[in-house]
Amino acid sequence: GGARLRLTPFTSIVALAEVQRDRFESSPEKDADSLRIAPYVEFDNGAAVVGRARAGYRAFRPVHSSVAGYDGPVASVTLGLRVLDRLRGRLDGGRDVRFSYDPFQPFYLETGLLFEIRYRVAGPFELIGMGERWQLRHQRIGGASFDGRRENTSLIGGGIGIRVREQVELGFTVDRRERSSSDPLIRNYERQRVLVSVSYGLS
Repeated sequence: GGARLRLTPFTSIVALAEVQRDRFESSPEKDADSLRIAPYVEFDNGAAVVGRARAGYRAFRPVHSSVAGYDGPVASVTLGLRVLDRLRGRLDGGRDVRFSYDPFQPFYLETGLLFEIRYRVAGPFELIGMGERWQLRHQRIGGASFDGRRENTSLIGGGIGIRVREQVELGFTVDRRERSSSDPLIRNYERQRVLVSVSYGLS
């Protein structure tokens, strides 16, 4: 529940409190209750910036007595930028507790940011740049707060976009991703990709 205040035709501030209860039939070690108080700013379609940015506090309480909880800041951001018809950008990221597939490390704290910039240089041609970095800190059963496996993942890339028509774009990109882990034998990796994409319904 919460309340919304509209500052302008395109901008609102929302004060929000959430109570969450998660139960897993086959994985009771993940059962948890949490309280999140995280107001956010929301930008509607029509503004140069569209999306929302959120920051606040979360009290995360695992039901299993041998799993440590979390009390601290959380945040999320999903924003799009458009300046005339020349520059477009996207920003996604945040910090929060997530559920893991690993029964011995049932939660992790994820922190990271992703960005993409597209700049029209001439005619239908755009330059594309992208990057991201994420950190995962896992919570062990019987351990202190998030003292389990740690991993850092990063990506950098770029390419060329071709605007075929107003709502259709072709993309040709190259990127490189790398993950480093405190469990390096089976978790570290590097990979390179060459991608061709078609986007429809551009924002």
